[in-house]
Amino acid sequence: GLKDVVSADEKDDVIFILFNRELLDTWLLSYIGVVVMAITMSTLDTQTYLFTSTVLKNFVPKDYTKDRAQYIKLSRIVIILAMVVMGLIAMTISDIIQFLFQAMSLMYILGPIFVFTAFGWFKSNKSTDLYITANIIVCSLIYIYMFQSGLLEDMMMTIVPPVISLVGCIIGSFLSYKVFDNEPAIH
Repeated sequence: GLKDVVSADEKDDVIFILFNRELLDTWLLSYIGVVVMAITMSTLDTQTYLFTSTVLKNFVPKDYTKDRAQYIKLSRIVIILAMVVMGLIAMTISDIIQFLFQAMSLMYILGPIFVFTAFGWFKSNKSTDLYITANIIVCSLIYIYMFQSGLLEDMMMTIVPPVISLVGCIIGSFLSYKVFDNEPAIH
């Protein structure tokens, strides 16, 4: 709401202006501050944990994570490394909250794949896996290009990569059926 009131050169500093100019009562400013921190920290700790779990379960050999003590030790190391890297990234970005929410929206690309898998619409075979992997890579590259170009500022543009992912999943599934297998890929 404040972005419409402030001048064009102040649009990136709306939260700072809100607190610096004392436009609201102290108790309301405190509430806003706590809510912004809670939203940000909730997203950050969840994403850090998911990143750590993904790295440990998919990229670290099973011998290193087979017992709970070793898993916890490696988790702590990966979490600290992830926080340090994200801290370094945060120092170079002016609006970290906007960056984090845009970066995490990359996960929307996986939405159609999760839905298709959950309902059993994907047949597990080599060709389907190849199309899905290619689809994720292409959609991720499109997303990264849009993110770097500033095209994700408009919320409608955030929908473009998931729609491409959905269409890619459908096409890949049918191509898998038509080209490589004579069994239905979607049932």
